[in-house]
Amino acid sequence: MKVKKIMAAALAFGIGLAGFWQTNVSADTVIVEEDMEDGPEDSEAVELNWQMTQRLDVASCKQGKDVTLTVSVLGDTKSMQLSTIYASLSYNLGVFAFGAEDITPVKSGLVDYISFDEYTGELDIYYASDITLESGTELFKIKMHVLDDADTGSTGLCVDSLELYATDNDNYVMIENENKVKVNIQKGNGAVLLGDVNQDGKINLTDVKVVMRHCNKGTKLSEAQKKNADVDKDGKVSLTDAKLIMKYCNGQIKKF
Repeated sequence: MKVKKIMAAALAFGIGLAGFWQTNVSADTVIVEEDMEDGPEDSEAVELNWQMTQRLDVASCKQGKDVTLTVSVLGDTKSMQLSTIYASLSYNLGVFAFGAEDITPVKSGLVDYISFDEYTGELDIYYASDITLESGTELFKIKMHVLDDADTGSTGLCVDSLELYATDNDNYVMIENENKVKVNIQKGNGAVLLGDVNQDGKINLTDVKVVMRHCNKGTKLSEAQKKNADVDKDGKVSLTDAKLIMKYCNGQIKKF
């Protein structure tokens, strides 16, 4: 099983309102001076002290089902101007699968671009122009699919860093976090869905890429993933399977 990052021992976590598992994290606010390469260039940057809250919608989830992670922010000011969100997530690739299309940010209709790398956990959200971020706002939600063959038992995940920028460079907030929220994975029915190689409940070009990486020795598939990838049912995973999944995604074939 491939784990995206080496997970540290779980720290304190608590149960939030309405049955949510929740962790509150105080903001370590960083005021970036104008000579710092990656920060705002305006030396008049305003110091903002904001906090992050992350929670899961369930305390336990069966294999093959979905769990939603919600990240919210609280500030010592009522609002801030926001143009870009950078976040880094720690989670187990052998348990969860999701992509940029599963991420819903605040004021999603004004988003210009979202990128997410499942292997590094890096999430970037760019807005077409500044938006007003209110204290107490849900910053983004992630719908995470639990793999059909995910290890059962407790697993932790977290947003371990969060950076918020405004285009005018007057506002910059950085929050670092080592606390995880936890969910208990329970055994599911282990159903096979041909073509859904990464087991996220969908058949798309991501599945084609996973098969190709496997054939090039770049990705090792689990036994359940191999069953889903073997769409020609010849007992092995090959580039022929990748081609068939591609044809399915392009509408050239309707079933395997």
